Amino acid sequence: MWTNAARGPSLMAAPIMLGVSRMAAVLRALVFIAIGALVITVGDALWQSCQSGSWKLLVGQVSSSSCVEFWLNRYQTLLTGLAALLAAWITVNAIRHQTETARVDEAERALNQYAVAILEVMQKYEAVPVALSNETRQDAEKRFQALNDATDAPTIRTAMIDSVIGGDQPMIAQFLNCCRFAAASRVNARVERRYSNMVWPLYAALCDGINRRKALLRNGTGVTALYGLSTINPKEVQRAFVEEREPVWDEMRSATP
Repeated sequence: MWTNAARGPSLMAAPIMLGVSRMAAVLRALVFIAIGALVITVGDALWQSCQSGSWKLLVGQVSSSSCVEFWLNRYQTLLTGLAALLAAWITVNAIRHQTETARVDEAERALNQYAVAILEVMQKYEAVPVALSNETRQDAEKRFQALNDATDAPTIRTAMIDSVIGGDQPMIAQFLNCCRFAAASRVNARVERRYSNMVWPLYAALCDGINRRKALLRNGTGVTALYGLSTINPKEVQRAFVEEREPVWDEMRSATP
């Protein structure tokens, strides 16, 4: 059932968020175009007045000022204000870009840490053997304790409340609970299919979700766009758990923004 997991469907939410980002870029471009057109139009009108000499009607024929000096003196205050406004706009945008870049870097660093923490939980889970004797039970209990420590590590606890995980936060808790209960059944020489069926699918889905979030960040999507992103369908996870089967990948990966 999980042989096609690597080619899960594309996210519905990703194109929407990328579309919003592109829309913002288009709006900024339109603003620049409008300002440029205004500057060109006003500049052309001033140039035509200089060429035709109509500006002299405003200052008188005896004025020794040139056309450029006249217009600069006339709109000196306005030009100074516009220059100050432009400088402030450039500064604000530079700070905003720097801040957003820092946020993206921090979010990607956190996602990398969460991926490592989830992998560690998975490795600890796989290390718990089925206790078929007293000797293997003692070893299983030690490995089970190591698994419990991994599921309660600060990084994994942070991942469950970090907004960059978005709507997939409950799925991390679901993954941890399934690991614990499935491993506990191994310690007791049993196999609890209801939980063990969920471990690998949830692990694969969580890792894929983290990779997709990192890809969105690298493609220019803002950090806040991740807050409402879900890459795992909780309804399919719940159905699979109740029916004691593995989730269907295509249905499990039906993401909603």
